[in-house]
Amino acid sequence: MKFMETNVKIVYSLVSGGGWVRKILVVEDELMLRVLLGSVLRQKFECEVVCAAGGNEAFQLAQNEPFDIVISDYAMPEGTGLDLLWALRTAKIDTPLIFYTGSSPESLVPHFSPPVRAIVAKPEIKILLSCVRESLLQTDPLVCSL
Repeated sequence: MKFMETNVKIVYSLVSGGGWVRKILVVEDELMLRVLLGSVLRQKFECEVVCAAGGNEAFQLAQNEPFDIVISDYAMPEGTGLDLLWALRTAKIDTPLIFYTGSSPESLVPHFSPPVRAIVAKPEIKILLSCVRESLLQTDPLVCSL
């Protein structure tokens, strides 16, 4: 495993024999949860995980590299997960998004349309992992690479 932390992002990737690797963007302002989610997702799905501390950073990353899925907190200091969703939609970045939030999930239900795939209340990690698995299975890497 390779681990790199900079001022702007944490990257976990599986060092393996090559091939196509899925990429997940985790947007979480709490450092410990960001690191934990990155580690769990990498181990569970053998994928590359890029972590961002907020919506602005996540949006910059999503503009510069493709992700198979975005997992975003809702309440963050520099803007909400909805702000990130609107920015992605405006930029025509239709990466599937899962909200993983400690805020009231019910308040996000009106926004539950593509690319939003799920709204999961913290700390339901098993439900989150199930939603990630479903989203990844719905994305065919051969179709995505065309």
